[in-house]
Amino acid sequence: PDIEVIEASRCGSAAQVLVDQCHDACLVAVGRRIRTRSFGFHLGHVLHSALHHIGAPVAVVPHG
Repeated sequence: PDIEVIEASRCGSAAQVLVDQCHDACLVAVGRRIRTRSFGFHLGHVLHSALHHIGAPVAVVPHG
């Protein structure tokens, strides 16, 4: 109910822009495609960067 959502367009690498813009975030939600043909949990480079370089909790939301 009291959540501020910020939508913005930026130029550059999606992973780097996300990491740079989330330094004050309380929670970061990142989408993930579900891949049915391959085995295991495969991360894209944006999600991988978010999990390893953002200090806030990261919610991984599968595309449904």
